Amino acid sequence: MSRRTYKFTNKKHTRRGMISSGMGFLALLLLGGLFYLSYRQSGNAGAYTGFLGFLAMLATMEGLILGLQGLREEDRFYFFSYFGCMLNGLLLVAWMLLYVLGM
Repeated sequence: MSRRTYKFTNKKHTRRGMISSGMGFLALLLLGGLFYLSYRQSGNAGAYTGFLGFLAMLATMEGLILGLQGLREEDRFYFFSYFGCMLNGLLLVAWMLLYVLGM
């Protein structure tokens, strides 16, 4: 017979962590959309697309900062903070590689 345990607590998820995860998800969608647009235009998507990519990169950096700030809150659940940090960190590495390699 399996034993179930219940935990009653007042903890909530961090607001900054949820915002961080949302920003990371939107930046991921935007990155995919910009890749698709650039592919459809044969690499000639224009300056507007590059500017949107730059704004998405800034949003990724802000999402990483918010995720790290969410980890500092006390007596909270940290799932969204960890998820936001990981997602935005990976996206930031992808953005840096994209701009450094000039893909």
